[in-house]
Amino acid sequence: MEIKLNSWDMNEAIQDYLKKKFSLDVDMNDLSDYPCIEYTEYQFAYKKHKNGKLKKCKDGYSIVDHENSKHETKYAELGDGCSISFYLD
Repeated sequence: MEIKLNSWDMNEAIQDYLKKKFSLDVDMNDLSDYPCIEYTEYQFAYKKHKNGKLKKCKDGYSIVDHENSKHETKYAELGDGCSISFYLD
């Protein structure tokens, strides 16, 4: 079963959480900016030959350079047109 929350539902859930956890009565619709989600994404770096071409394994795939790969912080704004969905069995 899919559970889908639109931006209105998420703002209401955040508002209820703030009221319950921190005893703050905040109207999410009066904020000047949209709420923002911070997440990390793994950025792959690939091994290269001296001439700049990517090194390939025996199967033809590029070889990942784990020492130079890094996690990058990214942000997503919860605007009016966004939604989140998850599935329950």
